[in-house]
Amino acid sequence: MGGMSPLRSFGYRDFRFLWGGTLVWAAAIWMQRVAISWLVLELTDSPFMVALSFSLPQIPYVLIGPFVGAVADRVNRKYMLIGAQVVMCAGTGGLAALVYTESGTVWLVIGIAVVLGVAMSVNFLSMQALVFDIVEPQDRMNGLSLWFVGMRAISAVGALLGGEIIERTGIWPAFMASSIVYALSGITFTLMRYRSKLRTGPVASVMENLKAGLRHMLGSRELASLLLLAAVAEAFGWGIPSLLAIFASDAVYDVGPRGLGILSAAFAFGGMVGSAALAFARDFKRRGLGLTVALAVTSVTLAGFSQAPWFVLAVVLLAALGVVLAAYDTFSTLLVQANVPEGMRGRAFGALQIASGVGPVGPLMMGFMAGFMGVQTAVGAGAAVVLAVAVLVAAPRVRRME
Repeated sequence: MGGMSPLRSFGYRDFRFLWGGTLVWAAAIWMQRVAISWLVLELTDSPFMVALSFSLPQIPYVLIGPFVGAVADRVNRKYMLIGAQVVMCAGTGGLAALVYTESGTVWLVIGIAVVLGVAMSVNFLSMQALVFDIVEPQDRMNGLSLWFVGMRAISAVGALLGGEIIERTGIWPAFMASSIVYALSGITFTLMRYRSKLRTGPVASVMENLKAGLRHMLGSRELASLLLLAAVAEAFGWGIPSLLAIFASDAVYDVGPRGLGILSAAFAFGGMVGSAALAFARDFKRRGLGLTVALAVTSVTLAGFSQAPWFVLAVVLLAALGVVLAAYDTFSTLLVQANVPEGMRGRAFGALQIASGVGPVGPLMMGFMAGFMGVQTAVGAGAAVVLAVAVLVAAPRVRRME
């Protein structure tokens, strides 16, 4: 298995539509994120509130992630995906209306962002599980990496568009553009012919499925360690976009919404490069070692970004951070899926979503610390946490996993 071109994935008709819909969805996500961050910054001028607006929408990953995963093991994931798109289209359209009429408060904005977080949880879980359903086992590393490549490449475009739209026309047009793009994504997903695979044997209830999945994940030291590492990577690595609006403000670089779009795009572009490298790489067995190295390099890159004295250097380091986090994400997903039974894929992704949901603790901590010690020092402290976990958890327990 190895040396295969990721373009083999396009031999699967449904993968083409899943990939295309994901591209459109990713652009909308980053337009939405840039717009929410800048709106909350304008409403409050508070690093903590900006971090909160990013973190609270992640809580549904903890509250409903395992349940959604259990449901996804029993129903057609295509319909779950389309339903979530409808919610995200309506939510961002509502935000556009609130900003246009100047009737939105910061808590109402955050409340809608939480609803969008619920839909995003369903989206992300369903998309990744569908990749494994559609693509044959020998193509899964390449197919998953290619899926990440497309998602992150267009994320960069969405972030740039979001910042540019805000700079030129204001915040409400950015939300409206995001709503329209979500609608296009949902239409693309309807073109999939995917049907749920038949399941044999007795059918357990959703709650029984949920309990069985959690028992399996937490009963293994290695899988439990992967969940802990996912929480740390989410909190202090993938959580960094929650504070980019502060870096773009006059607190650090003073580059405005256009600069926020550039910072966000650099991070997404780096993720695309990292995923592309794995998509075209030969498959190999030392994935646990790869994950451990990626986590250690994440801490170093994050520390460098936190102290970068110039905007251009910060952009470069953010791109590098995206590269190593993309590698980490792919290794983590493959390791979890390789170590659970096929019938537990949805629940395994649900367990990973628990870790993602716990992750917002990191941005909240950094946002709180940024209020009295500065955002750069706060992010540097987060880098130290990542390094400590890489040394104490990843190196002894995960590095030998395949």
